Amino acid sequence: MYSRGSIDYTYINARIHGLISKLLTEEDFAGMDRTGSVQEVLHILRSTRYSTLADIYTTTGDIKLVELELQNDHRRVFQDLRKHSPEQLYPIIDAFAAGLDYQVLKESIRLWFDQSIRKRSISDFISYIPHTTSWHGVTPSAIINASSMDGLLAVIRKTRLQEHIPALEEELQQVSDSRSLFYLELTIDRGYCMGLTDAAAQLRGVDRTIEEQLIAEEIDARNGTRVLRYPTLFSQIPAQWSRGEAEAHVQRVLIPGGELLKLPEVSTVVIRALEQRTGMVTRTPSPGAEGSQEINALGGIMHLMSRAPHLHLDAETIERLSSGREGRQKSRIELLLQIDAHIRRHQIERARAFKRGDPFTIGTMSAYLILKEREIDRVRSMINAKYYGLKFSDITAGDQT
Repeated sequence: MYSRGSIDYTYINARIHGLISKLLTEEDFAGMDRTGSVQEVLHILRSTRYSTLADIYTTTGDIKLVELELQNDHRRVFQDLRKHSPEQLYPIIDAFAAGLDYQVLKESIRLWFDQSIRKRSISDFISYIPHTTSWHGVTPSAIINASSMDGLLAVIRKTRLQEHIPALEEELQQVSDSRSLFYLELTIDRGYCMGLTDAAAQLRGVDRTIEEQLIAEEIDARNGTRVLRYPTLFSQIPAQWSRGEAEAHVQRVLIPGGELLKLPEVSTVVIRALEQRTGMVTRTPSPGAEGSQEINALGGIMHLMSRAPHLHLDAETIERLSSGREGRQKSRIELLLQIDAHIRRHQIERARAFKRGDPFTIGTMSAYLILKEREIDRVRSMINAKYYGLKFSDITAGDQT
């Protein structure tokens, strides 16, 4: 807890309001969306703080190096903010910044996995890792070049990341058998959100209330998106699971701390579906388990999510999303994209509300971090859309900055 008095936000918030005024507008994104190439998008960005992106692409023609510069720019946001903030705000700024380091961790483990497990060449991807990142002296290179699973575990132990990412080592040990990084990456994301929660707990009074609300919104967004993008996590539950196995599964795939999908409530839905398995069991075998019986608890979880009015989940939508009927895949994907956009838009609206609130709280800084992260994500999406010939407006339907 703080030993000093109240935080003086006068200087830092004045500076942040200046930074917020320089964020890209909807008109900026609309103008970029009307262009026909990456070069045209980058030309528009030359008059913004993203001017270096055009030089990088002109020189290299490498879209991945442009993305790396965006990541570096995001890192500079935190460095600049920390430089001009009172010490009391360092823990929460560092907790948000840790998200970038955790992304590097995931990318490094992916490369190790491709090289050591899949036996693929990774030489074309090494240059896109920010090797200046380190954890207690352990660099991404040390992770990528670990000689074996035992070697990787030894390197990870040196990082001491398991202190911040519960189950990191446990999930790593299962990677070789499952030949998948899915649950490992979920664990890393959970560690990031838990770090935010711990940092918010060090704040006091209204600052703590504001930060906890924003973090709960972030956790809700991540959990909601996880359910929507990976519906089989809850639609293909083995019918033979015990209550304990069901609870462990929920703990493994969702992040604690949200208000919309509270883990005890989700566990109750899954357990109830298991207890009512008569008439609910499907005969569709899961891969590698011929004849297995499965429970679909997705509809019940969607009903929990429907409590949030901004998601627009009526009974018909829930049925369409959870039924999994053949021939409806396209409309289902369209619905998922729309709801995902609603989730992100709600986050932005909440950030704007805190930005307009009491100027002598942490709300302005937190709003800026959320708005800036979304801007960088949208710039990255815009550039990739033009590079790969996709429609940015379709990808980000309903999304606002």
